Amino acid sequence: MPGFNINGVGDGRSASNLKPVYGYTWEIDSLFEDPGNTTALLAKDATLPTFSIGKETVDGSSLTYKYAGMVTWEDVRVTFYDVILASDSPGSSNTKASKILKDWRERVWAHSTGLKSPSEYKKDSKITTYTLDWIKNVTWTLRGSWPSIVKEGDLTYTSTDIKVIEVTISYDWAESDESNSN
Repeated sequence: MPGFNINGVGDGRSASNLKPVYGYTWEIDSLFEDPGNTTALLAKDATLPTFSIGKETVDGSSLTYKYAGMVTWEDVRVTFYDVILASDSPGSSNTKASKILKDWRERVWAHSTGLKSPSEYKKDSKITTYTLDWIKNVTWTLRGSWPSIVKEGDLTYTSTDIKVIEVTISYDWAESDESNSN
C-alpha cells in the first residue's frame, strides 16, 4: 500500500505495518432495531453517515467572523438484492426482501392506519466496517432512523441484472464506536 508517515503518525511504524480498510468489508448489524430480518437480505452497497456543518457569520467593523452553525446528517442509502429464500415457493407473490421492506415501510405509514407516531417508527440502526481480516474497525449507530424512501427497483426486458431495492434511511444523528477496534 503506498503511503508514508508524517511526524510519527501511527506510532512511528512503517507504512508496511498498516492495514487498509476496504470498502467491501462491512455488514449491517440491524436496521430499525430489527436484527432478525436482516439475515434474509443481501446488501449490494451502502453509504456511511456523513454530516455537514453550516456556517454562521457575524459582521464586525472591519471583519466577518465565522462560527459553526447547525449540523445536518445526510441520509444513508442501502441497495439490496431482491431475493427469494430457497424455502419460498417459485410462484410466491412476495419475495422475502420485498416483504421485510414492506413491513418497515408500514411502520411509518400504512393505508389502514395512516402516518404513525415517531415513537413507533424511529429506531436505531447499526452498520459495522471491518479490516480485510474482519477485525472490527468502527460501528456506526444511526439514532432515530427510519425508511424515508423504499424504491422497489425498475423492471426491464433489456437487461439480465438482478432486481434491486433501494432504501433511503433518514436519521437524527450518528455515533461511531471504535471501542473494539484493534
